[in-house]
Amino acid sequence: MPSIAEIHDYYVDATEMYSRYSVGTGGWHVGLWDAGVTSHGQSILATNRRLLAGLAIDANTHILDAGCGSGSLAIWAARQFGCRVTGITVVPLHVAMAQLSAAMAGVSHLCDFQHVDMAAMTFPEASFDVVTNQETFCYVEDKLRYLRDVRRVLRPGGAWRVVDCARSERRPSARAERRHRRACAGWHTFPYARPSETERLMDDAGLQRQPTEDLTPLTLPCVREWLQPGLAGPAAVRRRERARDPRQYAAMVAHFDGSRAGARALIDGDFVYVRFAATKG
Repeated sequence: MPSIAEIHDYYVDATEMYSRYSVGTGGWHVGLWDAGVTSHGQSILATNRRLLAGLAIDANTHILDAGCGSGSLAIWAARQFGCRVTGITVVPLHVAMAQLSAAMAGVSHLCDFQHVDMAAMTFPEASFDVVTNQETFCYVEDKLRYLRDVRRVLRPGGAWRVVDCARSERRPSARAERRHRRACAGWHTFPYARPSETERLMDDAGLQRQPTEDLTPLTLPCVREWLQPGLAGPAAVRRRERARDPRQYAAMVAHFDGSRAGARALIDGDFVYVRFAATKG
């Protein structure tokens, strides 16, 4: 089980790597190869669109992006819809990066980034119209408590939207269990829940859930790239990185091992990539 300090250190160590992965979009998440998508960058933006699809978002909407990273979703939404977005993260470095990116994108007046643990939010009741978790629900240990907090900070009729990996509903094999452990260790997440388990938690939290959407087939062109040889870079570069910062190098080795395990889990059906949706009545 990772601590908040370990999650913080992982993301500090991984910032440069994730920034390269984002190919200028700022997005550190799985890309969805929707119809018409022809590049990795386009697939990253397609995930943003799918996350917020079906919501009536305009200049009067206030979104909370829980686990905002360097602010890419917040900035994209502010530019796309003219809405206000509050982004929270446990990594102060990412707050500074997000603030700079928002200023460069001309949306500083719409974006507010804060150093806040999403598992310990203190926002007033009914503060937001939408709460998003873009591959960050996996970083919540007490998911029922968190969902109750999401319901608390949402305004009546407000929406919770998530895209994330989950464990398959089928009985796990020994291989699937190993992949699950490796993915969680490499990405520093808490154990993944099954979709049905998260759906029960939404019910218990008093949220009105909508049908869960299985997006796994749309992720496969993206995650197959994680299995390509040499993804971590040439051997000479890796040796220099290990000598320069052994801790960061160890984190990256674990990350790539977790990514390979996660990719194989998605390809073979041990994991699914899902979109959860719920509203506050």
